[in-house]
Amino acid sequence: FSACVLQVSEFAFFTLPVCCGECFTLPVCRGERFTLPVCRGERFTLPVCRSERFTLPVCRSACFSLSVCRSACFTLSVCRSACFSLSVCRSACFTLSVCCGECFSLSVCRSACFTLSVCRSACFTLSVCRSACFSLSVCRSACFTLSVCCGECFSLSVCRSACFTLSVCRSACFTLSVCRSACFSLSVCRSACFSLSVCRSACFTLSVCRSACFSLPVCRSACFTLPVCCGECFSLSVCRSACFTLSVCRSACFTLSVCRSACFTLSVCRSTCFTIFTVLLFMLL
Repeated sequence: FSACVLQVSEFAFFTLPVCCGECFTLPVCRGERFTLPVCRGERFTLPVCRSERFTLPVCRSACFSLSVCRSACFTLSVCRSACFSLSVCRSACFTLSVCCGECFSLSVCRSACFTLSVCRSACFTLSVCRSACFSLSVCRSACFTLSVCCGECFSLSVCRSACFTLSVCRSACFTLSVCRSACFSLSVCRSACFSLSVCRSACFTLSVCRSACFSLPVCRSACFTLPVCCGECFSLSVCRSACFTLSVCRSACFTLSVCRSACFTLSVCRSTCFTIFTVLLFMLL
């Protein structure tokens, strides 16, 4: 193996099978227990640098699995005084799989605070498959929080040559919460392009609570763009057993923009069913 570095210091318990000629770099120190399989010619890099604080705790009968297989490229970087925290607790099952030749990139930079927590018997699944490109970046003093709690099932899938991009930049605050037995599904399939950007000191909030069912599918070569810019406040809430469905399909182009210090609020509550179809969309346009 060429250019492989492994540092384990101060009572650390480390288990790592590295096979098939990969290049692996990981500093692990001060009593940590970490298990990672890397196989079939992948290149894995996990750098933690420049006064960073990296925390990866797995506690209370939790199952943590991180697999990189079939010539995939996985990169996780935390740099420039960033705080990264990944916790899995209270009988939660966390799975992060990257397979079939995808490129996965997760970066936190420039004094950003990233928190990903899965707790109270929640099931979290993040899968990227079939030559998809997934990118999640948080930069320029942004605060990103993704929490799944109280027995919800969260699923984020990108499949069939889809390109998914989620960016939060320029001192923006992004919050995505799913709580109280809610089912959240975000799927991008069949060569669709999905883009969600929040920029220029904007505040974006998406909440699904109290047994609500939220579904946002983008399929059949559709292009979906949701930009929020210029200091706006965007709020999308679905509460009290409401059913929210937003579908864009059959080569349709959907654009929702809120700009110039405007305040946009879309709420569906009290056992209502809200549905937007492409036909109604074109009628409104």
